[in-house]
Amino acid sequence: MIPFSCDHNKLSLSCAEITCENTVDLCIIMDSSSGIRAKNPDNGIFDNWELEKEFVSLLLNGLTIRPDATRVAIVIFSEEAFLAFGLNTYSNVDNLENAIKRISFVGKSSNIPEAFRVAREQCFSSENGDRPDARNVALFISDGIPLPSSRRDMALQEAEALKKAGVWVIAGGITDTIDVSFLQAVSSPPQEESQNYFLGVGFGTVQEIQYAVEAAACTDPLPPGM
Repeated sequence: MIPFSCDHNKLSLSCAEITCENTVDLCIIMDSSSGIRAKNPDNGIFDNWELEKEFVSLLLNGLTIRPDATRVAIVIFSEEAFLAFGLNTYSNVDNLENAIKRISFVGKSSNIPEAFRVAREQCFSSENGDRPDARNVALFISDGIPLPSSRRDMALQEAEALKKAGVWVIAGGITDTIDVSFLQAVSSPPQEESQNYFLGVGFGTVQEIQYAVEAAACTDPLPPGM
């Protein structure tokens, strides 16, 4: 059960108080490409990759992580994309956080099409813990810049394939250089800022994105192929 409510004074999400019985299978797609650390500040005051992992841990602490509630998987991408762990690997937030801390930075080019394909084919598979009665949600965290740029059209096609498979896609930008139009395009309808896509992931947006995940659970999914 996921109780869902929004405070319109605090959040820009368009919603009312909702309580739904849906469970969530959440696949978090994390950008580990060279562009993430290339945009670290010169003074070294923070590291974008470590901030990305800290944000994911903080996000998960606001969700109900249990085998019968929210399940979480992670896809990491750079030049290649891979399933770091499946939806049925960890059953509590402490083990998830420890696993996330152990994920190493890759630092090569940005193969976003492959990331969406791995999410669709591996993350949301029964073999890796996907449940037929759960709402499938993907949270894509990236600067939204495929490298090389020739991969952009293929990335958009793979995002559409993911959505047509019945997955609700939320996009969150990281670093101070974000392709806003790309993040908007890969997100699910109505593709509105601070509802389906976010221009920054961090401590200031974690609650909004938690609510976006919960709202997705309370939204009727499109049938596959729609």
